[in-house]
Amino acid sequence: MRTLATLVAVWIAAGGWAMAKGTKATAQAPVSVTLIKPISLRKCQDLWFGDLLVEANSGALQIVQTAGDGGGNRKPDPPGITQIAQASALWHNAKFEVGGEGGAGFGVAVSNHPITIQNPLHESMLVRLNYFCSDTTIDPQGSTIWVGGRLEMPNNPQPGRYSGEFEVTVAYN
Repeated sequence: MRTLATLVAVWIAAGGWAMAKGTKATAQAPVSVTLIKPISLRKCQDLWFGDLLVEANSGALQIVQTAGDGGGNRKPDPPGITQIAQASALWHNAKFEVGGEGGAGFGVAVSNHPITIQNPLHESMLVRLNYFCSDTTIDPQGSTIWVGGRLEMPNNPQPGRYSGEFEVTVAYN
């Protein structure tokens, strides 16, 4: 009986120690979340080099200026976009509008390897892309990315319409 009394006394004492003052503490922490608009990218204008005429004997380029490529009037390239020929005023820039959370920063990724464009006979040319954006913070009315490029033509290119595609990716920083 004495053993039982001792066990009951130890058990009561142990329970008493667990409930003694200063053996329990409580704190609170705030919980929050910020929901932002998804980032978006909309193509407004294609990358278009226009109509080019290559002189048969010299290989020199002559530019046949046209008003548009079926996409309406085009805007000239902003500073920072490579032109195909130094003295030309080709309208060949692609234009993209970035939307999303106003004031948020974003990054741009465009291939830094040349892309291939081909004619229907699978003859090809290369285009080295570059891009320009005046600001990498999303303006509430939208932000613009301009993509231009330098056309690398082979010797004696064959006439025909050459085309291809490239990808632009934007993401929040």
